[in-house]
Amino acid sequence: MSLRIKPPNIVTLTYPYGSSVRRAIAFAIENLPWIEQKLERAKTKRINASKPITSTDNFETKFHRLTFVPNEREEAFIRISNGETRLYYPQNWEEKDKRVQELIRVALRETYRKEAKGYLPERLKDLAAQHGFSYHKVSIRDSKRRWGSCSTQKNISLSLSLMALPYHLIDYILLHELCHTVEMNHSPRFHALLNKVCDGKSKALQKEMKQFSTL
Repeated sequence: MSLRIKPPNIVTLTYPYGSSVRRAIAFAIENLPWIEQKLERAKTKRINASKPITSTDNFETKFHRLTFVPNEREEAFIRISNGETRLYYPQNWEEKDKRVQELIRVALRETYRKEAKGYLPERLKDLAAQHGFSYHKVSIRDSKRRWGSCSTQKNISLSLSLMALPYHLIDYILLHELCHTVEMNHSPRFHALLNKVCDGKSKALQKEMKQFSTL
């Protein structure tokens, strides 16, 4: 029996002909920690400005796979749909060409924007209900300086860069902003509240956040 992770987020279980389906499922369940680790790692790849992204990288965001499509047209453009971010560019361009790399960065930013609008508001709503917070409205911005912010009117703004973080760190930032709907500062009471809703892990999560930066 074997397990494989295929893009965008497909887990394939292979087992010998004639084997018990129940045993195959049990095998998958036994290896669930490995599956979760592989899926999470695939979803947290970062854009490295010093290293070109090519088709061999199999780059994926949370919900989309990056696909290279050299074609006969003289123009370059992007299409985002059905779990794919497709890069169309002239076939005489190399993947490492600066024009292709710039197209990739534009495409990924738009992909993160699309994903952020679809995922973050609903996740914020779920966490608010789970922990008893309330807020007025939420917006998604292309912020390069902050992961998020909360106004005195309880309006929460979230950076589309959050979609490049692991899920547990996205939750940490969302909880951070929700805590600001109660404590509009970084006082001891704020940190106590944040630590409570983070199950006592806020300091560890804050430390982990230091290895990431906005796009």
